[in-house]
Amino acid sequence: MAQRQVEQENRRLIYVAITRAVYKCYLFKNSTGNSALSPFINTLRWVPVPSDLIDFAVSPEITENYYYSKRSIDKSSTSASANLFNLNERYWRKLSYTLLAKESSYVPKPNSNNDLEDYEYFIFKQLLKGNITGNLLHHIFENIDFVNRHFWESQIHSALTKFMPKNLDNYKVPFHQLVEEVLNAHIEIGHTTFQLSEVPKEKRLNELEFDFSVSAFTTDKLNELSDSASPFLVNYFGEVEGIMNGKIDLFFEHNGMFYILDWKSNFLGDSIENYSEENLKAAMTDNNYHLQYLIYSVAAKKFLEIRVPDFNYERDFGGVIYVFIRGVRRNNKHGIFVSKPELSKIEKLEMLLTE
Repeated sequence: MAQRQVEQENRRLIYVAITRAVYKCYLFKNSTGNSALSPFINTLRWVPVPSDLIDFAVSPEITENYYYSKRSIDKSSTSASANLFNLNERYWRKLSYTLLAKESSYVPKPNSNNDLEDYEYFIFKQLLKGNITGNLLHHIFENIDFVNRHFWESQIHSALTKFMPKNLDNYKVPFHQLVEEVLNAHIEIGHTTFQLSEVPKEKRLNELEFDFSVSAFTTDKLNELSDSASPFLVNYFGEVEGIMNGKIDLFFEHNGMFYILDWKSNFLGDSIENYSEENLKAAMTDNNYHLQYLIYSVAAKKFLEIRVPDFNYERDFGGVIYVFIRGVRRNNKHGIFVSKPELSKIEKLEMLLTE
């Protein structure tokens, strides 16, 4: 399967290359063996086109000079039509949650609380909004040891120096508290309650990237899996196939169960109540994150079925955790959304995508 996909991708690249020439296109093929170029060359030999459009010639023996002078190239304007080329997989593309999810319209969040102090002021007013903050937070939680605090200060310093050097002095102390708040918050999922500070580094896989083959399907079919528990909307691209790609922020094991975790720096408002359970559900829907974790759950299931003997989804998969960092506080559940998709839904999505 992998070799077939590589071959198809090579043919697409060749097709693009030979159909972009303006005046003349030169193709050179080594006479030994077959390559992705062979089907194109063989087709051209049998296509009934005027002789002045396509000229086949045997290349001269290559000796010391491996390159031809630009002066020797005939610049006469000729062209050839390649109408008979067809791809076996016409709708192949690299797919992802970001590509499929319909983008929601931006709605300004409340920003009216003027009585904030200390950490609350930092997290809601001072900490910048945007991608740089998101990248900074991802970098810190990717590299920091949840259990051993020994190197926290140096790692926070290094991350701030890399992403926000101008805010190094103002952010260093509150960022240390931010890590404390997040790692000591209560995560309640299913019948289990734990803190991230209990998860050692050897039980974590950071930035776990996945690729799995996707059979031909119509994208709007995904909308049939949307329901009141996990609503989402999908962009319509018609029929597509190819590879589903994604990257899970954190994949970890705790007490024999496996979890998906996603870090979110979204600003939902400047009050802790804006990160309550109900508001998090609304944020998950507004941003189409339900579609994201359903795709990630399919990927995790595939990964675990290969790696874990006798893997059982309902017994061994703990679920998904979305950490909205601005609203997370130690010994509290605010800012943390959890879900364990039903096996039947994951199987339906897997069947739609891969069969």
